[in-house]
Amino acid sequence: MKDLFICSGIVIPSLGAVAAWTADVSTPPACSKPSKSSWRDRGMACWRMALGALCATIFAAVGPPGAHTQTTTGDPSLCVQTAQEYVRRFNSCLPVSCVNSNLYGSIYPGAPGTQPNVYPEGFNWAWVSGHENLQTYHDWKMQVCQSKLTAAQLTRNILMYVGFPESSFDPKSDYTLAVMDLGHEASLFVPTWEAWFQAFQARYGLQFSLSTQKDLTLYDRGADPTEKFANISGCSASAARQCSDQPLSACRNVSYVNAATRLKDYSPYLPTKTTDQCVDAFKNYLGGRPADAAQARAMLLYCEDVSPCNSGVGIGFNPAWTPVAPGADGNPMTHYTGREFVLRNQSLVGLGAEQIRLSPPPPAR
Repeated sequence: MKDLFICSGIVIPSLGAVAAWTADVSTPPACSKPSKSSWRDRGMACWRMALGALCATIFAAVGPPGAHTQTTTGDPSLCVQTAQEYVRRFNSCLPVSCVNSNLYGSIYPGAPGTQPNVYPEGFNWAWVSGHENLQTYHDWKMQVCQSKLTAAQLTRNILMYVGFPESSFDPKSDYTLAVMDLGHEASLFVPTWEAWFQAFQARYGLQFSLSTQKDLTLYDRGADPTEKFANISGCSASAARQCSDQPLSACRNVSYVNAATRLKDYSPYLPTKTTDQCVDAFKNYLGGRPADAAQARAMLLYCEDVSPCNSGVGIGFNPAWTPVAPGADGNPMTHYTGREFVLRNQSLVGLGAEQIRLSPPPPAR
């Protein structure tokens, strides 16, 4: 009690500091010249009044806890609150000190408007990145404005940061960064392994035994997700580092190979194919048998684009992402990037998304 006071969640310095602050405040009439019999009670009442006034002043200055929805890293007037404002500042090379935490981003190949949904239409769920990523993209854009990066390098950085392997880049195609406010999107979730199990159970009635969930969630607790994928699938570690399981003929886990072989023709990346069809094919393949961890991993890859580089903890990972520290390339932790999320795949227009045209990336190195 002698060290600090708390005003509804706001910590106030020591009693002495409060007393010093109130020293110049004139005493209200009700608190003057107390009688001996009421000195203690009235004195405490006066102190409570002074403390209450201080609390009110602090609340007026900083607002209640949780009143701010973004993390400020600079001038608060430069905080971006809307997708439209983000796009304006991005395209105009205007500074951004922070981004509203309700804003999310997604990137797709082609010019703005060529992809109607967040993800290709066949997918039931779509991947997006959080506001921290948007801040990072803008920081890179400012380097382009200062001629420290090329526009092609900016696109390459964004693609790699969200986990695309460099071999998938199309150097002849524009790309689009879609920015949207998902603050009220009920379907949004963090794509951990357990969240995926729950999502497929709720949507498709697809049941996985607890032992399978544990095997996939807890297998090989090393820091490199691609090594985990290689261990559970039996596929080449070098292929996994390219976010791929190809060639399947090189994979040593028969359970994974058989499931992947059955599902590869149902990937929603293929024309007319959907997650619904892929899951139906998986159920037919199982024929009522419980899925093991390798089969479940194949289903996640082919039916919902949970790539071999996916961490399963809600943080992006790309082995090809350039570490920021010299000599740090051998440390898997340096290849983790930003937060990732999943939501029900739906119209970008319906979400009020604003879109930014990005230049084609450079050819793969």
